[in-house]
Amino acid sequence: METTKNIIEQDGMKRQIKVLEKEVANIQLELDKERACIKILGQRAGIKDLNDFKNRCKWEIAHKTIEDSSGNAWVNVKSVCVKLGMSRQNYYASRKQRQKKEVAGDLLADLVRQERKAHPRIGVRKLYCVLQPTLKKAGIKIGRDRMFEELRKRGLLVPPLPPSTAIA
Repeated sequence: METTKNIIEQDGMKRQIKVLEKEVANIQLELDKERACIKILGQRAGIKDLNDFKNRCKWEIAHKTIEDSSGNAWVNVKSVCVKLGMSRQNYYASRKQRQKKEVAGDLLADLVRQERKAHPRIGVRKLYCVLQPTLKKAGIKIGRDRMFEELRKRGLLVPPLPPSTAIA
């Protein structure tokens, strides 16, 4: 035989369940809106296969998720990696590699700025030859194409001169 205390507890639990169901429905609606928005953005950016794009960007997705959810106790490296189908080892190895690249890019940018004080219009190919010994001493391996990429990212490429208007 149920007591009135048990009946009151059950009613309270039923109300809590209804509130939680409404919250879940609202979260599901927000998630659906976000998915639709991502599809539209992907189409506008010319991305044909969003799943392929997600696979190529797993590390960035994992890093951004962990970074943005730092206050949430339920979001950690392990749970994000499991959800994305990657190992924690892969996540940490990629993070270490990206940090090294960032440091190398910062050093490269500083060296280029120093060299450009003396030679303002020196190009990347010549800079590559000039800076190679310094970079080698610092233990940084960088190719010409990556040097172009790093300098482009930081806005350090020399703009081309306007065409000459003189008639020969």
